[in-house]
Amino acid sequence: MLSSGEKLTVTVHNLSSLSADQVLSFGQAVEDDLRSRGHNVLHTESGDTSLKIGLSQNLTGLLAVAELVQSGQTRVFVDRLDLATLDLVAGNTSKQLNLSSELVWKQNGPIRDLRFLAPVRDQPERLVVLGPEAVSVHQKGESGWTLVKTYALGAGNAKSRDPRGELFQLKGDSGFRLVAGLPGLTCFVSLDAAFNPGNLECDSNPKDELVGASLLTLGLHLIDNAAKWDSFHNYFTGDILGEGGTKLRIDPFYSATFYSSNSGESPEVLVVSGVDGQCRLLNRDGKVLRTLPVCGGELTTVHSDCDDGWYILASGKGDWTGSDRVTALQLEESSVRVFEQFVELPGPVLSLGSEQIPSEGDIKIGRKGAIAVIRSLKSGEYEAYRISIACSR
Repeated sequence: MLSSGEKLTVTVHNLSSLSADQVLSFGQAVEDDLRSRGHNVLHTESGDTSLKIGLSQNLTGLLAVAELVQSGQTRVFVDRLDLATLDLVAGNTSKQLNLSSELVWKQNGPIRDLRFLAPVRDQPERLVVLGPEAVSVHQKGESGWTLVKTYALGAGNAKSRDPRGELFQLKGDSGFRLVAGLPGLTCFVSLDAAFNPGNLECDSNPKDELVGASLLTLGLHLIDNAAKWDSFHNYFTGDILGEGGTKLRIDPFYSATFYSSNSGESPEVLVVSGVDGQCRLLNRDGKVLRTLPVCGGELTTVHSDCDDGWYILASGKGDWTGSDRVTALQLEESSVRVFEQFVELPGPVLSLGSEQIPSEGDIKIGRKGAIAVIRSLKSGEYEAYRISIACSR
């Protein structure tokens, strides 16, 4: 049988009545199970071992015929499939999703966060890049991006073992302020009515270098909850903070995002990527509602105007030594729809978030996509990709 750490390729061929979405979900479930057992699943034909699974059906139901080729020897296994236990999507398969990626930025140094400023009529695109020691604003021109302004932040997170950062906007009496947060350091940049950057002010708090909190979002909307982290680990502790302190305590997780079934409604569930490799939907009391079939360490939610619905975007379950992918999911009444199309990225996803800087209050005009920050396996550079979503029938 397979030994721990063995490299193998997995392919699934469908001759059954399962939809393409269901077959994708099944293949992801197989890969996740193999990785949980310590095997190295590859997406290219470079492994010495291959597992080919054929899905078919007869009068008694669905069948899976697996052909394992290992060291020149072939073994065949046949098993029946129970659709209910696989948590595969059933029902309407006419809904199609168009998921695309666009490289918008790359640099040699780490990207702690990268987001677009809110669009302003007759103004070019502008993005904000947060690094370990500076935050910079850039503007799109005919020849590419040009620097508008850069702010030195100092070495605010030198002691942190888990370097992180976040960008968001807060509304005050005199307008919006751009907030750049690093462990032990919070900086504010004033923004005028056209979101042009002004002066920088920073508050240093060494006590927050090792323990802090990151705000939770629903797409580009800030929610009045935060997730506690400590830099002795590379994950969140599981404490969800509200206005009065600890609001909820759940199992530790890598990332989390709120989800709502319909636009304009309050977030219904919290989606978390647990450190145990499982992604779960939780209600407001922390009760597990269901487990997602396809989900990696990074999550975000995006809204689509075509059906006025929310989608979950999730990274893959590989490690940081291989390429990665972003897959779209949508919650349905009794199932989770995993869409067939995914975006392949040339390096591991380090962070996944809304395309536009998250903000509080009612957002009239906003960018609907996401930003995936990766580290390129080929060049070693940090790259940011815009993930766009559209659907058609």
